[in-house]
Amino acid sequence: MADAGTIAVQAQTELANGEKRESFAIDVIDADNDSMKDFAVMSGEQKVWINECLTRGIALYRAQDAQQPFMTLFTDEADGPIDPERERRLHEDEA
Repeated sequence: MADAGTIAVQAQTELANGEKRESFAIDVIDADNDSMKDFAVMSGEQKVWINECLTRGIALYRAQDAQQPFMTLFTDEADGPIDPERERRLHEDEA
């Protein structure tokens, strides 16, 4: 069974002097053990799952107001970026 959790998107960072500045950070909140982890320090596989959840969540949210329903959701390199060696082989195959 997958862990229950929540995503918190932070658009501002508080500086030492108390002022705020624009930033972008994603915190993943694990409801099972009441902990929070910065997306930036998560493993590649964890990032893939979080990205998939965010993509589908945003699509569902946008579909609520859409005049025409979405019938398809496309994702590219959903399991992470292609590694340099595989990219080189793909380009060789195209030639």
